[in-house]
Amino acid sequence: LKILLVSNEFDAGEEGKISVIALKGALQGMEGTSAVSGAPVAEDQGGVSGNAGEAGEASASEGDAALAAVLDILAKEDGVLSFAEFRTVAQRLCAGTLPGFSAVSLVALAQRATLKRSFGTLDEDQRGLIDVAEVANALQGVQSLDDEAFSKVLSVLQERYPSGSINFESFVELALALHSGKLPGVAIVELDELSDWILDRRFFDKCDEESEGKIDISVFGEAFGGAEPENALMSFQIERGGSVLDFTQFRELAKALKAGLVPDVGAIDFAVIGARVELKQVFKKLHLETDGTIHVKELLQAIGDEASITKAFQDAAVLDTALDFNDFSALVYAMKQGKVAGVEKVDVISLAKTVVEKALEEQEAELPADEES
Repeated sequence: LKILLVSNEFDAGEEGKISVIALKGALQGMEGTSAVSGAPVAEDQGGVSGNAGEAGEASASEGDAALAAVLDILAKEDGVLSFAEFRTVAQRLCAGTLPGFSAVSLVALAQRATLKRSFGTLDEDQRGLIDVAEVANALQGVQSLDDEAFSKVLSVLQERYPSGSINFESFVELALALHSGKLPGVAIVELDELSDWILDRRFFDKCDEESEGKIDISVFGEAFGGAEPENALMSFQIERGGSVLDFTQFRELAKALKAGLVPDVGAIDFAVIGARVELKQVFKKLHLETDGTIHVKELLQAIGDEASITKAFQDAAVLDTALDFNDFSALVYAMKQGKVAGVEKVDVISLAKTVVEKALEEQEAELPADEES
């Protein structure tokens, strides 16, 4: 049961599969753990070499064919473990008998997996860093710190992380300090609270395009997928004070939605709404047809695709397929997850936004001076 619970921490997509990269990412940095790179473990570490025959001999000597199978999977960066295979890995990690890996506890492994996923969510541009100032602002928001208390907390964080950024190992240290109330000037804070505040703030700021400190809920209403839930949301919020929200009101609405307290809408996370809003904005700027669709071929041209991507879609005979918004969303998600046959992972939204921004800049540059306004 413990192994099942730990596996759920790695299986974020609830697909019954665990990525080797995710597992190694959690193991990386754990005290005494070694051989977490993609290369097979060297023979002098008690592991197996890249030769399949030698791997078979090594597993036979230990009397465990399952070990050879999981070691082969662990040696591949794109490897995926089933629950049964993960169970073999977990049991041997706990016992310290997985070649090339030191003993680790399941609790520690689960905590690292959770923190790794939280860090990945907050690391928006995937640089492996999050901003100290953003964390400080979140602490101020979660703890309702006054300006003096905020200045002290910011000073503590800047002293700990003088570069102004926090990497994953520092993030683990910070999360433990916050959980135990050991960060000077800050009461106990759970990581979920901090992460939620940061993600809510980012979404709010994206919607607040004029930086006025307020947004109208109509900017994301269409992301609910129909007029009925959108109207229900509007009615709910008008009863609570109006459709224009400051950040505090926005967070209250986000909590109500997440808890399923908005009638006729159901429980929904604002992270999902935010993703759909961003998708909708990009789709509107890209679609070329009057019926509100875009052909696969036009989408690939719009994002400046590589020949290999076009060939993969051409081979599948779908280049001329027209996509409505729901089809577009499904394709974008599949491409980002690397689930389109013959296509490596592609962040279509990032590419599309870059292309759109560049096109707008070029259009503005071509405008006569008296038309620029």
